[in-house]
Formats: sequence, structure tokens, C-alpha cells
Amino acid sequence: MAKKIVDVHAHAFDEKIAVKATKNLHNYYGIKPVADGRLVHLLESAKENNVDKLILCATATKPTQVEMINSYVSTLLSENTLCLGTLHPDYEKIDEELKRMKELGLSGIKLHPIFQNF
Repeated sequence: MAKKIVDVHAHAFDEKIAVKATKNLHNYYGIKPVADGRLVHLLESAKENNVDKLILCATATKPTQVEMINSYVSTLLSENTLCLGTLHPDYEKIDEELKRMKELGLSGIKLHPIFQNF
């Protein structure tokens, strides 16, 4: 059986916010990004580095972002990607959103204690 390479923690942002989000992450963590946060560049990098599968993670920093982010990340599902949706501890309809996330084809949940304050 051939070995597969899986990137288990990748991020891709909507075209409208990718550059800004990547810049904010650079400012927060002090790590220079190698791309601008758009999926096209992530897929190019994966191909160049023989990465077979990407697990894309999403994080809502506010409860109001949960549904929008989960809807967006579900559009990134492909043969080469699995996607983790997000929940926020202050989001009020967790049970409903868990069901919707499953229907969207999301494979799990990404939580972020630093950005979600828990």
C-alpha cells in the first residue's frame, strides 16, 4: 500500500477576506505566511509537495459567524479535501448546527480556545 501524505491542519479563506485574514494571523502569531490564504494557492502547494489530502479547518471568532463559515467551508469539499466546521461556545443553536454540519458533509469540528475565549 502506497503511503499517503495528509495535511491535518490547513486553512483557506473566502476570496473576499483571505488577504486580510492571513495578514491578521501573521500579525498575531508572528509567522510569515507562504501564501495569501486562498484555496487555489493551498492546492498548488499541496500538489508541489505531494500532499494527497488536506483537512481544512474553520474557526468562528463570534457566534454570528458559525453558520456562514460552515456553509462556506462545505463548498471546499473535494476529492483532495476534508473539511472541519466550527462551533462557538456562545452559539445558541448547537444541536441544530451539528445536524446541519453533518448534512453539509463536514467531517468534524474545529474549536479554538484562544480566539473563542474558553
